[in-house]
Amino acid sequence: MDLQEYRKEFDRIDAELTSLFARRMELSTQVAAYKKERAIQTLDISREVELFAGIEEKTPAELAGFGTALYASILALSRARQERLAGTAPGSILLIGMPGSGKKTVARALAERLGRPFLGSDALIETLTGLPIPEIFRRYGEDTFRALETRALAQLCPQGGCVIAVGGGCVTCPENWPLLRLAEKIVWLRRDVDALETKGRPLSLTRDLREMEAERAPLYRQLADAAVDNDGSVEQAVERVLALA
Repeated sequence: MDLQEYRKEFDRIDAELTSLFARRMELSTQVAAYKKERAIQTLDISREVELFAGIEEKTPAELAGFGTALYASILALSRARQERLAGTAPGSILLIGMPGSGKKTVARALAERLGRPFLGSDALIETLTGLPIPEIFRRYGEDTFRALETRALAQLCPQGGCVIAVGGGCVTCPENWPLLRLAEKIVWLRRDVDALETKGRPLSLTRDLREMEAERAPLYRQLADAAVDNDGSVEQAVERVLALA
């Protein structure tokens, strides 16, 4: 087969995987309703141990570990959905806003205040690629960065009980909107354009920030459950987010 034929086969398999995943998550929804009705705990450790043993037996030797990793991700997503539907786990708080508006700083302080994990999409992208964000833009361009960002959001947004800071431009990609809306609360962190930090932010250094804000503000407004001004100390911004609850 040539490269195009390989890609067609990948597309066919991916379509099958997507369909099967949707069916599994629908079953997960039904199981969540069943457990909630009967007050059954979401996590069944003995059942998971049994399932993992079965996966290891069925996975070809040359793929040892990979099948387990894939199945662990599927189970985590399924469990997160069950817990969300059963109301037994808190959702995440997700901060959106312009680059340099202080999302990471405020999110980290908020996470510490709430005793929750802090997660950041830019940090995950750098971990996945081994490259700093400016270098990704320089080598591969914005389109590649946006694809990586969607991949990062797909890992972060389904997780419950976290505080998540995402890149300022992720709202410009409609495919990210359903991922962002997995969070329990989306907060738009606002800061005056003249006060935005631009160091290390490729698009902020090459584009007019007022023009960028004019493009993105309607998207932030559309996606956010609430807006908070970050025009003072970090502690003030945290208090404003907490007051939304």
